[in-house]
Amino acid sequence: MERFHLIGGPGTVALVTAASAAWVPIPWLRARQGGPVEGSRGQAPPVAGGPAGRIRLLTAEPAQVAAGLAAMTEHLVTLGRIATGSGAQRAREIERLKP
Repeated sequence: MERFHLIGGPGTVALVTAASAAWVPIPWLRARQGGPVEGSRGQAPPVAGGPAGRIRLLTAEPAQVAAGLAAMTEHLVTLGRIATGSGAQRAREIERLKP
């Protein structure tokens, strides 16, 4: 009598179990990194303050991004100056940047 195999047997069961278990920490990781945590149907959680709160969050974000970009640009200019300067100048710049 032939034995009926369901798409690979125990290996398939292990694969499906591992793939299902891998999705368990995903919402936790998203929340920990500041990403949106979605509901079971993909909808975003409600924002405090309703539509006005959502508008307030969306208008504040570009200012935060611009401030971060300005800081990164300043750091990049400083690093470029350090990398292209002379040895003595480079040492002074590095010492100046130390806390």
